[in-house]
Amino acid sequence: IYELKFDGIRSLILIENGEIIIRSRNGIFLNETYPELESIKNITKETCIFDGEIVLISDGKPDFTKVMERFKLKNKNKIKKY
Repeated sequence: IYELKFDGIRSLILIENGEIIIRSRNGIFLNETYPELESIKNITKETCIFDGEIVLISDGKPDFTKVMERFKLKNKNKIKKY
């Protein structure tokens, strides 16, 4: 038995009262960095915490270089185009 290792951004996602908060393991607020994850709040109406990694898949494999490029983007228009 093994667990596939995904290289990504460690994060915690809190869903509470219909709102979502996405933070890195260092407490950095990531909602604006990953707006496409906003829809996760629709998974449940209950309070929920996800603990995992944000991964970017390229050619069927995790791509840590690309996920770090995306993590460093701050411009909302560039984030939308990425």
